[in-house]
Amino acid sequence: MENIQEIQQWGVNLIKAIQTIEHPVLSAVIVFITNMGAGTLYLLILFYIFWCVDDRAGIRLSVLTVFSAWMNGFLKVIFKQPRPYDLDPSVGRALESSYGFPSGHAQSVLVFFMGLASWLKKPVFYITAVLITLVMSFTRLYLGVHFPTDIFGGWIAGFIVLGLYWLFAERIIKVLEAASIRFRLIISAAVSFIMLLLNPADVKMSGIFLGLGMGYTLMLRFFPFDVKKKKAGDALKPVTIVLRYILGAACTGVILFLGTAVIDRVGEAAASYRIVAFAVHVLVGAVVTAGIPWLFIQTGLAARKEQTAQS
Repeated sequence: MENIQEIQQWGVNLIKAIQTIEHPVLSAVIVFITNMGAGTLYLLILFYIFWCVDDRAGIRLSVLTVFSAWMNGFLKVIFKQPRPYDLDPSVGRALESSYGFPSGHAQSVLVFFMGLASWLKKPVFYITAVLITLVMSFTRLYLGVHFPTDIFGGWIAGFIVLGLYWLFAERIIKVLEAASIRFRLIISAAVSFIMLLLNPADVKMSGIFLGLGMGYTLMLRFFPFDVKKKKAGDALKPVTIVLRYILGAACTGVILFLGTAVIDRVGEAAASYRIVAFAVHVLVGAVVTAGIPWLFIQTGLAARKEQTAQS
């Protein structure tokens, strides 16, 4: 116990040393960067990949990102570690509602950009991923919301998630591609409910996971869209990419806004709160992977792939 307190005090001292460079302009930049790491940046990139570049890579990166976020929340609940400002309020430049260890920002940015780099397969993207991870991690120390040990924990958890992804993702995909649509739907539901069972408080990630899995499976079976074409034999043009992205992002934003309004109206005190929140996030995941592609086909922004065997 004494050793933990010494390590935490060392962390507070390091944060105070970092905050000696504090400046209003720098603080504004830091807050902007750290807010992007809360999820907005990942969504913007994932939407583009899934709707405009490669839906298969998009769904893989989306599932990887969601699973990493869920695991981080699960680990926070297990360790129940305080934030630096809980020990010394003077270092707090922002407040968070969750526990501190491991750092969600450090873990998620590492997983997302390393996963992205492994798809793009160029050294420059790996280097970029490392730099972005270091910058994002620094913002969390600057704001006094994480101890250095929280950052290290986030990196370790991130590399564990990436290791599992790199080792087993291809094997799992091959099994699922050879399986029936019923089996794939059952697997999506089973994994989602296991996530919910292990961390009942996190209905967001388990719900999005279920929506992504079910939506993508149903899209492939009933209205597979060709992400690379507007019409059969027609290469995708920049204007189509822009229109797809604007339409998809706008529709998803409306669903998120309305869903959030419904959740807020129900209120956390209501017995049905978690059920409603879970259902809303299932809907969001399904809209992204099925509803929006269907809309692209209906509006002529995407061609329909020739049906493959998806029994």
